[in-house]
Amino acid sequence: MGRGEIILKNNRRFGYYSTKVKDNCYYRDNIQISSALQGKGIGTYIMNKIEKEAKQLKKHCIQLTVFKDNPAKRLYEKTGFSIIENKGGSVLMEKKV
Repeated sequence: MGRGEIILKNNRRFGYYSTKVKDNCYYRDNIQISSALQGKGIGTYIMNKIEKEAKQLKKHCIQLTVFKDNPAKRLYEKTGFSIIENKGGSVLMEKKV
């Protein structure tokens, strides 16, 4: 079973993410950030929030899948994720927590 959360600031929605437990890891299932607010630290904020949730659930890793050409891949690498599986046009990434 997964969970999702809308990220608000000043009662304005600017992001959303969902997670689930998968293969004993916390899996970042989906993330959406308003295009007008991309590149302003919101993705980093959400990934830090997901890491705190993973630790609270006593999970030892976070995983996510991202298209190889998605600019967000740089965010994941910057926040400590590394590629663990090539899936053709996408990659499975993981961070130990």
